[in-house]
Amino acid sequence: MRITIDARMIGFSGIGRYIQNLIGAISSIDSVNSYDIITGGINPEGSAPPGLNAKNFKYFSLSADVPIYSFKEQAVLPSVIRSIAPDIVHYPNFNASILSSKPSVVTIHDLIYYLFSDSCPGLAGQLYAKFMFNAVTRKAKKIIAVSEYSKQELVKHLGIKADKITVVYHGIDPVYAPVKDKKTLDEIIARYALNKDYVLYVGTHQPRKNLVRLIHAFSKVAFKNSSVDLLLTGKVETRWKELYGTAESLGLKDRVRFLGMVPEKDLPCLYSTAKLFAFPTLYEGFGIPPIEAAACGAPVMISDRTSLPEVAGDYAVVVNPEDVDEMAKAIERVLESKDLQEELRQKGLKSAKRFTWKEAALKTIKVYEEAAG
Repeated sequence: MRITIDARMIGFSGIGRYIQNLIGAISSIDSVNSYDIITGGINPEGSAPPGLNAKNFKYFSLSADVPIYSFKEQAVLPSVIRSIAPDIVHYPNFNASILSSKPSVVTIHDLIYYLFSDSCPGLAGQLYAKFMFNAVTRKAKKIIAVSEYSKQELVKHLGIKADKITVVYHGIDPVYAPVKDKKTLDEIIARYALNKDYVLYVGTHQPRKNLVRLIHAFSKVAFKNSSVDLLLTGKVETRWKELYGTAESLGLKDRVRFLGMVPEKDLPCLYSTAKLFAFPTLYEGFGIPPIEAAACGAPVMISDRTSLPEVAGDYAVVVNPEDVDEMAKAIERVLESKDLQEELRQKGLKSAKRFTWKEAALKTIKVYEEAAG
């Protein structure tokens, strides 16, 4: 079987990591099928991105002037795919080619751009997302959803038949493990001025992430406990003004710290030394950060919404994300109990082992076979 994978989003944050880890895992277990990987101008023609070399893999690099989520990619991709002549094409996101005649598999990570208009860059982005989600999911032979929750969302909102959808959980990169090397930890402590215990959040700052309520919940703890800060990673965007003004309005400007974009190589250390990882979001398709945190030994608190109880409910403190008082009590309970911290830590370390890229790769290859058959 000849399989083409659209890997143009390698280098983008979440989806890019999904593509790189999935291709890496497939290349380590499948020496029978042949793979043609389309990349987006990040590597010379015919050469593999770092770490993705295998004899049965070939690489095709598109020009860098074919932007993601553009009309140009719709014009260019069909001819590229036609020249490769695969049996099946895997699109790891909803920006698939709708004009190619080749059978396809598409991974839908969530319906955020379909359901939350404020996540899209303007009206044109909203209309594009609505159209593409409908067109791509109907055209695909098979759909990969990253959680049972996301599968049900596809059935509910897009009317996709359940038997067309296969759930394949994300894996966790092995780098996410407890960091114990003192020199490494000391470097991170110095780099981020970690002079206090801290509650950690990792992710974007979109309203669905519920960070304003998290800050309000933290404020109820902070005035009782002066030895803990709240650290939030993620790109600072001027459009979320309410979020950035909340800490200052509560008198916590120096206690709520926005770290900006943190290199992935620093995350295992930040997770490993956190007293609590808080992820009270209102909508997730899967939710990788809680599992990464658990794999590094951090106690975890999640919301009771969407996919999070499914993928993390067995090892985390689960809260109503719209109840600030409930969140505050949960944060305080974890911070004050070393026994609870250790219980959550051990549960998390055990549960995180369930999520491997090898397992994701095996299930994905099976989907390819079903789609091509």
